[in-house]
Amino acid sequence: HFGIAAYKAEQMCLVINARTSGAVGGMDTHGDHDIQNPLCIDEIVEQIDALVTDLKEMGVYDDSVIVVGSDMGRTPQYNSFNGKDHWPITSMLLLGGRVQGNQVIGETTDLLEAKKVDPQTLELSENGIELTYPDMHQLFRRYSGIENTAVSKKYDLKAQELNITKFFKI
Repeated sequence: HFGIAAYKAEQMCLVINARTSGAVGGMDTHGDHDIQNPLCIDEIVEQIDALVTDLKEMGVYDDSVIVVGSDMGRTPQYNSFNGKDHWPITSMLLLGGRVQGNQVIGETTDLLEAKKVDPQTLELSENGIELTYPDMHQLFRRYSGIENTAVSKKYDLKAQELNITKFFKI
């Protein structure tokens, strides 16, 4: 509740960061992936559910944007320890009252390679771009109004411009 209370107190908090507890070893499942990963997913789903419940109870869900992501994905194949190693392709989940929901943006091949999308329509396009974390971070900067601050300019993301109205209710 502390993070949500800070968020609710205008100008005090813009971002709340949470992660899995690591009670089951975290999401880095280099061994026994099929045993460890479902436990991690269950923990994340429980945390998201609790966060949504708390945001609604405190009356700020309709103004919220929740971003669930990871620094990497997992390989499509298993290693010799029945685990999955690091993979450059991953996914993100956006939800909350300010998110344009009920859509999937992007896609992968059967080998978990990213398919390209048109940056304005976000439809699949062979002439499009692969969505990257810098693209998404630039989108979040733009949405939160910090895109042109001195700090943001200091850390240029070299990102593609995405159609913000496909992601957020403006």
